[in-house]
Amino acid sequence: MFNPDCVSFYEIQFSVSDFNKRGEWICLNDDDVMSLNEVVYKRKSTRKYQSDALNEKTLQDIHSYFTKIKPLYCDIKVNFDIVNKESMKGLLSLFSPHYILAMSENEKGYLVNVGFMLQQVDLYLSSIGLGGCWLGMAKPKEKPSGDMEFVIAYAFGKPVGIAE
Repeated sequence: MFNPDCVSFYEIQFSVSDFNKRGEWICLNDDDVMSLNEVVYKRKSTRKYQSDALNEKTLQDIHSYFTKIKPLYCDIKVNFDIVNKESMKGLLSLFSPHYILAMSENEKGYLVNVGFMLQQVDLYLSSIGLGGCWLGMAKPKEKPSGDMEFVIAYAFGKPVGIAE
C-alpha cells in the first residue's frame, strides 16, 4: 500500500552542473539550484550518446544519488546498478557507454515503484547535463542473483552534440 511518509516528491531538488573542457563536472554553488519543475520541462529522451565513458567521480555521484531516491512503496526492495554496454543484450540500435539496471522484488506494485524511483534518477541525470532513455527491450547478459528480478534498463551518457 502507498505510504505518504515514504515520499514527498515536491521536496526533491537538483544541483545544476556543467562540463568543463576536460569532461569533468563543474558544480555550481548551493544558490544555483534547479527546481523539479525546471528539470521536468528541460528533460528529453536521448538516443545518441558520445562513446566515451563518464569519469569515475560522475559515476560515483550517480551511485550516491541512488541512496537518496524515495520509493513509492517502502516495503519493496529495489536495487539499481550501473553497467557498461558489454553487459547488455537486445539493444537494437541504441548504444550508450552506461546503463542502469533496475532490479526489484516481485511484490504487488513493484513495477510502479521501480518506475517512480527510476524517474527520479532520470530527472537527476537531466539536471546534471546527461541524457537518458528507458529501454524495455534491453536485458542484462546475466540474470540477477537472489530474490531480485530484472525490471528495466536505462541507457545514459553525454548526449551527442553537447559541447565539452
